[in-house]
Amino acid sequence: MLEVLFDEVSINSEFGITLAERPVLPVSGARYITYEVPGRNGKLSIFDGYEDVPYSLRFNYIDENAKPTFREIVNFLTGKKRVRLSDSDNYRLISQSVISIKDANNDIAEWCDFEIEIMTEPFEYEDSAMQTTTTNTTIVNPSNIEAGVIIKVFGTGTCRVLLNENQMIFTDVQDYITVDGIMKKAHKDMSSRDNTMQGRYPVLKSGRNTISVSGQTTKIEIYKRWCWR
Repeated sequence: MLEVLFDEVSINSEFGITLAERPVLPVSGARYITYEVPGRNGKLSIFDGYEDVPYSLRFNYIDENAKPTFREIVNFLTGKKRVRLSDSDNYRLISQSVISIKDANNDIAEWCDFEIEIMTEPFEYEDSAMQTTTTNTTIVNPSNIEAGVIIKVFGTGTCRVLLNENQMIFTDVQDYITVDGIMKKAHKDMSSRDNTMQGRYPVLKSGRNTISVSGQTTKIEIYKRWCWR
């Protein structure tokens, strides 16, 4: 049976409910900024990213305590961060924890049918295996969407990491530093290290990416997350 997992907990198993229908597979739409340019035929459109995606799920269940169970379900969904279907490890992140729960159909006392709509980030995410390297290497991004990547840089003193044409330099490194291309920050544990970093935050373009280390870098760990529309 297909199940829906919120923060890796199955709502189906937790409350004994069933998907009323298999959900559609949503696709994020591209967003463009459009300008009218004097003397130019047509309009000038500039790509500006992708839109968030509404994701609808409909459930029903039979329970002699249908009303209290529905309240528990509403409480369970509050504050959830991610959602996925049990037939895939890929997941979606819920935008600002926005889950809209519509009124439940409770015409029969022991039966309940309800729908929820989740606003998710534009992409379905696939976590890839962590990769360790001490020298030059190539990473292939299988998606056509560029992906921010997390790199943990080990060394002491001044460490350098070259990702494609992006030269990142980290000064005053003590044991390691983490640079996060998803959240756009550099840190060690809970302490910000942005002021010790030069260069852009790491992003893997579609296709082949070359990465090399130098300076006092001893190794790097690369945590990859592919993005699918």
